[in-house]
Amino acid sequence: MTANPESFIKEKAKTRFNGNPPHKDTFCLIVQDKLAPSYVDEHERFDYRGKWDVDFQVAEKNRKNEIQSKVIERNREVNENIMKKVQEKENYKEMKDNLTQLMRTHKVYKYEIVRNLFFICLENLIEIK
Repeated sequence: MTANPESFIKEKAKTRFNGNPPHKDTFCLIVQDKLAPSYVDEHERFDYRGKWDVDFQVAEKNRKNEIQSKVIERNREVNENIMKKVQEKENYKEMKDNLTQLMRTHKVYKYEIVRNLFFICLENLIEIK
């Protein structure tokens, strides 16, 4: 049993446009002068977390959430005020209807009392004569 000789052949490095030979990694060769204002040391340059500063994103998200919660709270207060006014109007209407019914009932009772008194007086007058 022999090994396939093609399995030991070294593969060519693949490049973007099948260039030959592949381009050299020149990223590490380009460095700013240490006195330049844009100079970044190697640790900060290759640290991926340093490039993605998310503090401003967190602050922006918190601000948007705060604004959204204020809008929701304001809408809730407006809805509660509307419901309160509707309930007050319904209560007022109900109270007015009850008062009207009470006045009618009171008039009927008053009429009945006066009528009964009138008949009692009339009977007394008839008995006297």
